[in-house]
Formats: sequence, C-alpha cells, structure tokens
Amino acid sequence: MGQPEALIVLPRDKDTNYLQTHDSVHKYDGAENEKLQTLLDVCSEGLTYLSLSDVKYRKVHITRVNLDYNKITQLPERLNEELPFLKYFTANGNELSSLPDDFGDLSNLEEIYLCENKLSSLPESLCKLSKLKVLKLNANCLRKLHSEIGQNISLETLSVDENKLKCFPATLGLLRNLCVLEANYNRLEYLPSTLNYLERLSVVDLSSNRLTSIPESFGDLKNLTHVDFSENKIGHLCQHFQSSKMLQRLFLDLNVFARCPEWFTDLESIVEIRMKCNELSGKALPEGFGFKSKHLKMLDMRGNFVQELPASFGHLLSLDLLLLGTPHNYLERKPHFLNGNWLSILPQSFTELTSLTKLFLEENQLRILPEDIGNLFHLEDLFLGSNMLVELPVSFTKLVALKRCQLSKNRLMSLPENFGELKLLTELHADFNKLRKLPESMKNLTNLELLDLSENKLKLFPSAIISSMIRLKTLYLHDNNFDDCDVPKIVRIHQAEQAKESSTNNWRGRSKKLELNQQSACPSEADQNAEICRTMCSDDSDMEEDWDQDISKLSSSSCSDIPQSQPDIEENWDIDSAFGSNHPDNGGQFDLDDEEPVRQIFIPSVVRLDSSGNSTSIIHMDIHRHCSAPYLYHAPMISRYLNEPGHVVAGQFDSDSSDVPGDEAHVQD
Repeated sequence: MGQPEALIVLPRDKDTNYLQTHDSVHKYDGAENEKLQTLLDVCSEGLTYLSLSDVKYRKVHITRVNLDYNKITQLPERLNEELPFLKYFTANGNELSSLPDDFGDLSNLEEIYLCENKLSSLPESLCKLSKLKVLKLNANCLRKLHSEIGQNISLETLSVDENKLKCFPATLGLLRNLCVLEANYNRLEYLPSTLNYLERLSVVDLSSNRLTSIPESFGDLKNLTHVDFSENKIGHLCQHFQSSKMLQRLFLDLNVFARCPEWFTDLESIVEIRMKCNELSGKALPEGFGFKSKHLKMLDMRGNFVQELPASFGHLLSLDLLLLGTPHNYLERKPHFLNGNWLSILPQSFTELTSLTKLFLEENQLRILPEDIGNLFHLEDLFLGSNMLVELPVSFTKLVALKRCQLSKNRLMSLPENFGELKLLTELHADFNKLRKLPESMKNLTNLELLDLSENKLKLFPSAIISSMIRLKTLYLHDNNFDDCDVPKIVRIHQAEQAKESSTNNWRGRSKKLELNQQSACPSEADQNAEICRTMCSDDSDMEEDWDQDISKLSSSSCSDIPQSQPDIEENWDIDSAFGSNHPDNGGQFDLDDEEPVRQIFIPSVVRLDSSGNSTSIIHMDIHRHCSAPYLYHAPMISRYLNEPGHVVAGQFDSDSSDVPGDEAHVQD
C-alpha cells in the first residue's frame, strides 16, 4: 500500500498516538509523518477548550484544523508555535467572542472560516496574513473592518454576511485579487468609490443593506458575472456598465428604481434577472432589450407598474420562466390594489417565446390575449388571475402541455368549445368569472385533480363532466345558480346508523334555520318527519354525549362501513311546524347567529357520479353558500348524497336567483 498524501489526526479519548486515514490506521512514527500534511479534526465533539501543547513534539506537520460546531469560547495564545504549518483553519459554530492578538502570526494561513460565532472585532494582526486567500466571517457581530485590510493582497474571497457593518474602508480597493465580495444582511449605507480597482471582482452580493445609491465607478468593473443589490433603497443604477457582456445574474429586488438603463440591451450572457417590487413604470425596459439576451431563462418583474413591454421582447428565445404578476401570496397581498403590473396588452412578438414553461401574469389589466398564444406549446403553468379577460382566443386550446391554469377573477362568460383538448391539465381555477355553461369537451380532462368553478353563473350542475374526471380530488362549485333539478339530492334521516351504504364519507353540515317547506305538498310525510324531529329533541343529552363518536364514525367510514338508510322516507324541512319556535340545544357545538341566516354547506367528501347518476368513487367537494341547497340542522343526524333525484316535489328547494357579482375594475391608485 502506497504512502498516503494526508493523514487525519483523530483524538481517541486522551490518546492521540494514532494517525488514521480512510483505509488504514498507522501507529505514530515521527520520522514517517514529519513530511505528511495532516488534518486535526475534532468537529462536533463538544469541546470547550483547545490545547495543542504537545503537537510540536510529535513532528506532525498539521496543515488543516477543523474545530467546527463545538463550544469553544477562546483560542490559546501562540498558536503559531504549535501549528507553524497551518494553512486551513475552520471553527464555525462555536462561541468565540475574540481571537488571540497573535493570530496573525500564523503566516502560512490561506483559508479562515469563523462563521456563526460572537466576534465583535478582529485583531489587527489578521491583516498581516499576506498568503490569505479566503476569509469567511458570516453571522458574527462585526461593526467594522480594519483599514489595514488592504495588506491581505492575496485575498480572493471576503464573506462578512450577517454582521453589523456600516461601511467598507476605502483600502478595500487595494485587494486587487479579490474575486468574491459578500456582505448581505449588514447595515451598509454607502460604498467606497475605490471599488473600481477590484479588477478581478466577479461576484458581488450586497443584498439586504441600507444602500441608497451605487457609485458610478462601480460601472468600470469589467469581470462581474453575479451582482446582487436586492433589498436596499437604490433609486438608480449606473449609467454605464462595462461588465454588461459578462454579467450572468442580476438581482435587484425590493429597491426603488423606476427605469432600466440602456446597457440592458447589451446583456449578452445574462441568464437570470430579478427586479420585483421596484417602481418600474411605463415601458420600463429599453427598446431593443432581448435582441442580444439569447441565454436569458428567468425574468422576474412582479409587483411593479409596468404598462408596456418592448416589441423586441419576443427575441428572448431561451426564456423559460416569466413573472409579471403579483409577488405576494393571498394573505400578503394588498386588498383593493393592483399587486402585479399594469399591463393591458402583450406585444405580438410575445407569442415567439416558445421556450416558456411558466408564465405568471396575474393582477394586471389584460383585456385580451394575443391571438397566437397557442404558439407557446411548451407552457405548463399559466397564471392569468385577476385581469379583465372577457374571452380566450381560439388558439388557447393549442397549449397542449398545460398542466396548471389559473383564470380566476376575470370576466369570462365562456370557455372555448374545444377546451377539452388540454388533456394534461391537472389544475383549473376558473372561479369568480361569469361562466354560464361549460363546454362538453371538458369530459376529456381526465387528468384533472382540482377544479374550481365557484362564484360563477352556472345553471346546470355539471354531473356528466365531473363523473368523467376519474382523477378529480378537489371540486369547488359554491355560489352558482344551479337549477333545482340539478342540485344533488339532500336526504335527511333520523339515525346516523341508517346511512346509505353507497354514500361513502357522508356529507355533514349545520344551519340555524331549515328553509325547505314541503309540508303542503306531502302532509303525511311532514307529520312523520315532525315526529322524528320530536324524537331527536327528547334526548339532547344523549346526542351531545355521542356527538364526537358519531362524527368520527361518519368521517372515517368507507362504503362497506356505513349501514343502509331508509330510501322511502321523504322529509319535511319545515322546522317551524316540526319544532315550533324552539331549536334543540346543540351543546355549544355551533355558535348560531340569530341575526344573519347561515348560508353555508361544506361537503368534505362526496361520492362521484357515473353517467347514470350512480356513485363511483370519492372526491373532495366544497359547495358552501350554495344558493339553491337546503340548510342543514343537526350534523350527526344528516346524510347527504350526490344522486340524481328521481322525483322533485314542487317547492322542495327555495332558490335564490340573485346573480353573483363579477370582478370589479382594478384600482390603480
């Protein structure tokens, strides 16, 4: 076996006479190990103090020390005597509040990692390390860097993220070999004008600071590939930028600049641009943007005031992800405010973005889409919610790769007749529109897992369409104008144990007042049901005691678990004739509002219908605030099925025919 290039010193209790490699264990031999580069590794050992007083007598040339994630509060003095060959030192995740004054005497040090400690200052001797290439001091409490830092002439990477720095010394410009400068999450208020001397600088991350401007000299840097000024207060960018042809990633989120400079048209190597939540307005991008940016894959301009895109926008042939909508989730968004942009139309060249797979345009003012939008045949995710669309172009159904489509909160009155050609669709959100009917071709959407058609004006319950969606898991249909004959039949029985076996995971609900009145149509059945209701009222305490058990049984039961119901029992829902003016005590289970009638039915699980109206499998369904369905009285006593009603008694359903309000105009001020 050949001699290893590096040995690892692993302390074993108090015995450090063993030097271990990955494949063998060597007995300590000073003559053999004198020329070897060795690593002292005591990572995550719970150490509180480090003593290396006997290392120099072992003639072991330790070049690397790993003390990460211990509990060391201080380092010993005169480390240079015990570790004269040390090149690599890491002590991340300890409790160091300071370094020894002579730490800089470790003259061979090339890399220092002291992240996640409690350092508030650095010894001045650290600036004497002329061979130092990497210095990482992230997540400490540093308030300043010594002005002598310019003496670290070999430094290539300086990382001081998550400290309390307010400025850089002007001598930072003397670090001619510096390639990476990282200082995010500090308190920087300005940058020195000497940054332009950092000729080799390629990566700059100064995000999450307090910068209000960038010195014009910054634009003289020629080798920048990654620039991040996100989360500052920068009002304008450099007017010239000599790295424009080299730049690959530009992050400018959460600033206050209003327009992109002309050098944006020269971004030949750019791959990713992020500019969300600024004050970009009008035609924020210069005309000609896109001609040279053949490699751009991601562009984020969410949360601005952009009204128009340049005609050259369609030349971004590699663009894969485009975000021009809202940067906020539902809970973060500002109500009554346009959180996206102010786009009212897309340029005709937009349909040439054939590499697009994800397009976010929600919360704009789009009234129409380009006629050839179907050319975006790679599109998988399309978000068009909260716009002013009245119709979709015919070519929309050519988006055959589409999987997730959001059309919520528009003014759509119909969907294209061949909408069912989008056979890969798994999610369709078309809520808060003005849809009156659905195209029959939607039966072909057999991969659909979520369908939201709530808050529309549908009159016919789409039983046939829904029954063909064999993978459907979630369905929202509340707040439509379904005709009485299409509403799922509601059957009320006097005992939960008599629930029909086919009604898997029965519907359950509640209401303060039952508004169905069919006593005049079926007086004998009304008397029968009144007697049933009086029976229930007679022993409220028993019902309250078994409430949780009944609910648990119903919510967890399968088709085979639920007993048969009595299909011949019709129901009289005239609660006033059955109960008088008093309602049975609900034991505090529900808070009933006497001033406002409850208008909500929530259906956590429903049986699916086949073409004949028979139940097949389970889906999740929400029909709360259904304007046509009856209100429910006592949850454990109610079974509900999605079966086609064989006979509907006149007056069985009191239908509210009021229209669902459409989406109002967007507020721009």
